[in-house]
Amino acid sequence: MNNIKLNGVVKTEPTFSHSSKGEDFFKFELEVIRKSCNSDILNCVIPSCYADRVKVDDSVELDGEIRTRNELIDEKTGKTRLIVYIFVKEVNEFIGYHDNDAVIYGYICKKPVYRTTYSGREICDLIIASNRASGRSDY
Repeated sequence: MNNIKLNGVVKTEPTFSHSSKGEDFFKFELEVIRKSCNSDILNCVIPSCYADRVKVDDSVELDGEIRTRNELIDEKTGKTRLIVYIFVKEVNEFIGYHDNDAVIYGYICKKPVYRTTYSGREICDLIIASNRASGRSDY
């Protein structure tokens, strides 16, 4: 299981990303506010059937999945970087505040690393492999 529910503000218009299995997909950025009042800009990918529901400065609620893909950054060395994005399955007008929520079931791939930041915040870094029904995995 890999589900995420977010509320945020659309920061960029959807632009064409790619086609897959005869369907077009669009990408856009969503600003999401943390409990600390800081914000994150998240990359989102949305099927064409929902793209017209997403406009700059709209407040929206999104349901979807956290997904990953490798992007080639150096052809000579073959070096890649992991791109993390939200695959949007449903988009609704923002009705009222709710906590942003992510639930991921999967397999821990590396030993978790527990650390404390300079400000005293405790963090545990880990990599989880979450399998999709298609047989692919997201990390």
